[in-house]
Amino acid sequence: MNFLNRLTRAGLLVGGLAFGAVPLAGQAATTFSLSSGSACGGASSATFTPGGSALTVSLCATTGAGEPFCGASIKLLAGAGQSGLFTITNRALGSALPDATTASPAYPLTIDNPASGPDLGGTPNGAAATAGGATTLLATFTIAPGASATASSYVLSSDAFTGLSTPSPDCTTPGDPVGTPTQASFTLTKLLPPTNVTFTRSPATLTFSEGGAAQTIAVSCTGTIGTPTPVTLGVAGTNNAAFTVSPPTLSFADCSAPQNVTVTPRAADAGFNAQQTGNVNITNTTVGGTVTAPAATAVTVNDNQTPAVYTVTKTTATVTEGNAATDTLTVTCAGAFTGGATSGSVAYAITGVTNPGDISAPALTGTLNFTACAGQTQSITISPRTNDTTIQGNRSGTFTISAPVAGTLGTTTTGSLSVVDDDSPQTVSIAATGSPAEQGTVPGTFTLTRSGGSSGQQAATLTANLTLAGTATFGTSCAAGVDYQLAVVGPATASLTAAPRTVTFPASTSTAAITMTPCDDTVIDAAETVILTVAAPTVSTDYTVGSPATATLTIADDDSPQVVTVTGGGALSEAAGTATFTFSRTGGSVAVQGAALVVNIGRSGTATYGASCTAGVDYTSTVTGSTLSFAGGSSSATVTITACQDSLIDPAETIIYTVAAPTAPTDYTVGSPASATATITDDDAAVNAVAGSTGAAVAASTAEGTVVRFSVSCPTLAASQTINFAITPATAYTGDVYSGSTTGSVTCPAAAASLVAVPTTVQTINDTTVGNTRVYTMTISVPAPIGASLDTLKASGPSVAATIVGNATATVTVTDDDQPVGVPTMGTLGLGLMGLLIAGFAGFQRRRVQK
Repeated sequence: MNFLNRLTRAGLLVGGLAFGAVPLAGQAATTFSLSSGSACGGASSATFTPGGSALTVSLCATTGAGEPFCGASIKLLAGAGQSGLFTITNRALGSALPDATTASPAYPLTIDNPASGPDLGGTPNGAAATAGGATTLLATFTIAPGASATASSYVLSSDAFTGLSTPSPDCTTPGDPVGTPTQASFTLTKLLPPTNVTFTRSPATLTFSEGGAAQTIAVSCTGTIGTPTPVTLGVAGTNNAAFTVSPPTLSFADCSAPQNVTVTPRAADAGFNAQQTGNVNITNTTVGGTVTAPAATAVTVNDNQTPAVYTVTKTTATVTEGNAATDTLTVTCAGAFTGGATSGSVAYAITGVTNPGDISAPALTGTLNFTACAGQTQSITISPRTNDTTIQGNRSGTFTISAPVAGTLGTTTTGSLSVVDDDSPQTVSIAATGSPAEQGTVPGTFTLTRSGGSSGQQAATLTANLTLAGTATFGTSCAAGVDYQLAVVGPATASLTAAPRTVTFPASTSTAAITMTPCDDTVIDAAETVILTVAAPTVSTDYTVGSPATATLTIADDDSPQVVTVTGGGALSEAAGTATFTFSRTGGSVAVQGAALVVNIGRSGTATYGASCTAGVDYTSTVTGSTLSFAGGSSSATVTITACQDSLIDPAETIIYTVAAPTAPTDYTVGSPASATATITDDDAAVNAVAGSTGAAVAASTAEGTVVRFSVSCPTLAASQTINFAITPATAYTGDVYSGSTTGSVTCPAAAASLVAVPTTVQTINDTTVGNTRVYTMTISVPAPIGASLDTLKASGPSVAATIVGNATATVTVTDDDQPVGVPTMGTLGLGLMGLLIAGFAGFQRRRVQK
C-alpha cells in the first residue's frame, strides 16, 4: 500500500501487503498489518490445502496523530514459477480513517501479481489529521489456493509505492521523505498429507483372567505424517463384553514414539463364566494420504474360577444289620456354579440293594442340592435293615451321581455301600491225609468238614463247590497218561469227573471224604501233586470258605531213569580198518528196561565223518544220525566205524563218540564213561624233490659251464612208485643244452629209502656275458590212478603208496663268473708324486718373480 504526504515517501511490508506511509514532521508513521479472518488482530499466518477452501485476510492500519493516508498495493511472493497458484477475490473496503477534510474518503488499494489486480480504492484523499493510535479495517479479501500449489509455504509481501514518489500533504505534491515505514507479512503454510504411514500393534494377542490387571497394546508407525495435521486412529473393541478399551482415539503428529491402548478385563464375580474372546480394532479416521491401520489384537478373558465339579469324595459306606450305627456317602462341589447360577444339584441313584429289604434309608433315588460350591458337601445317610434271623449274606450296592446342574461331573461319580449280615452261614474246610505211592496204588484221602451256622443248617444237606489242580493228571480210569482217580466215600455224594465239581454233605453229617488212588505206569515222573480246593459257594449265604481251604496230596513215583554209558573205540588202520563203540544202559524198573529207549549221541574228533568215502572223508559209520535206539529188553547198542583209504599224509586222527543229554530228563541219565575214542593210523609216505644228485636240499647253485642235475628222494616203500617230473623253462637258456626231455618220470623202488637221479640234465655254457645268471626248476608229482583223481581215491580203486608233501619243487641257480672291464685309475702313490711336482713348480715360479 502507498501512502503520500508532502515531505517523504516510504515503503512498508505488512503481512503480504505493501504499504506507503509518509508522516508529517514530528508525526508517527502509520503501521499496517495483515491478519487471518475478517477482523483486525487475528493470526499473521494460516494453513491451506492445495485446491482446498479459500482463506479470508484482513488489511488493517494503525495511524499516528495528524497522519495522512494516501494509498497502498499488495502482491503474493512465491518461488520461481509459482505465480498464478493463488487467486485473490472478493475485495471489500473497510471503514474510513478519520479525516477532517473529507466526510467519506476513498482509499486506493491495488493488488499485484498473481491476482488480476482489482482496484480496492479511488483517488487520494488528501491530508488527513487523525487521532493517534487508532486501528481501522481497511479492506478484506479472499485468497483461493490453486490445486497445484507445491511449495511448502507462500508469503503475502510489500510492493513498491504507487502514485506519487514524493508525497505532499494533500497526496499530490512531492515532499521530503520522513521516517521509516513498518513492515509485516502474512505466511501461507501448505498442509502435508500423510505419506506411506503404516501402523503396527504389539502384542497380537492378550489373555486375561477375570479381575486381572490391565494390559496395554503399543501402537507405533513408520512413514511420514504431514504437518501440522495429525493422523487420527479410532479404537474400539468387538465382542468385548468381557473387557474395555481406552482411549477411544489416538492422534499421531509423527512416528517418533508409540502410543498405548489400555485393555482392562471385567471385574471378578462369584460365578463361573465361559471363556470369552474379542478383538481390539484400530481404524484410520484421517482423510487423505496413504495410511495403513494395524491388524486387530485378539483378546481372551478367562474366568478366575474353575467351573463347578461334582465328585463323590466319600466313596464307601458299611452298615451292619440291626446295628444302630449309620454311615454316609458324600458328594463335594468344587469351583463355581456355571452360567451365573447361584445354586446347583446332582441326581443320585442306589442300585444293587433293595429298600427296605437291605437298607431302611435313604430312598434309592433322589437329588442333592447345593446352595454354594467352593468345597460345599452334601451327604446321604445309609441305615441298615432291621435285625432278623435269616441268613441273607452280605449285600453290596452302588451309589451313582448324574445330571449335574450348573456344573459338571468329576472323575469319581460312584461309591459303594455294604450291608453286613449278622446271621453267619456254615464254614467248609478241607484237609489231606495219607502218603499215596504209584507202586501198590496206595491211596490218599481228602476230608471236608462243615461247621458253624444254625442247628437248622447243620440238620440240612449242604453242597460245597470244589476245584481240582496240581501237576498230576486226573482220569476216570487208569488209561495212558492218567496219574490218579477220585472217588467219594459214602454216605456223602459228589460230582468229580468234570467241572463244576461238588461234594454233598448228608443231613446232620459234618464230614465228607474223597479218596485219591494213583495209577501205576512205567513213565519216569517227578513227584506229582493233586490239589483240591473249597471254592466259593453258588449262593453266598450257603457257606463261607474256611481255613484251610486247600489240601494237597503228593504221588511218589516208583520209576527211576536208566543210566547210559559208552565204551570201545581203539586203533584202526587207514586201509579200511574198523572199530566198534558199545553203548550200555543199566538201572530203572523192569518195565523201563523192557521198553525201547532212544539215546542222544555225539560224534567229534579230528577225523572227518562222511556217509561214504568221498574226498575229504576219513571214516564212515553204521549210525548216520545223532540218536541211537535200544531195542526193548536190550541193554546195549553198537556203532561201528570204518576208515577210508586215501593218499594224503595225515597225523593220527581221532573219532570220539559220547552219550549226550536226554531230550527229557526222565528218559535216562548220562553215566561214566560218557565217551570213547578211536584213532586212525595213517599209511601214506612222503616223496620230495631234490636239487642236485646228493643230499636233500631243495635249492642249490652251480657255476656256469657245469651240469645242472636233479633227484627224487624216495621213502621206504612196500611197492615201487612212479614219480613224474617237469623241468622249466621248457627251452634252455641261450648257450645251455638239455640232455633228455624236460618232462618224464622216475621210479622209487620197493626198498629202503633212496635218492633216485632224474635222467635229464642241463649242460650250461661258460660265456663272457656279464650278469648271465639263470634258474632251472623241477616239479614232481604222483600220477593219478586210471578212473579217479588222487584226492577222490579212498577205499576203492588202485592203492597209491606215496604222496607229495612240502617240497614238491627244487631249484638250481647257475651263477655268472664274468666281471665288467675295469678303467685304470691313479692310485695314492701317483697322487702323491703329482703333488710334489706341482709344489716344486710353484717354488720355481716364486724365485723367478723375486729376481
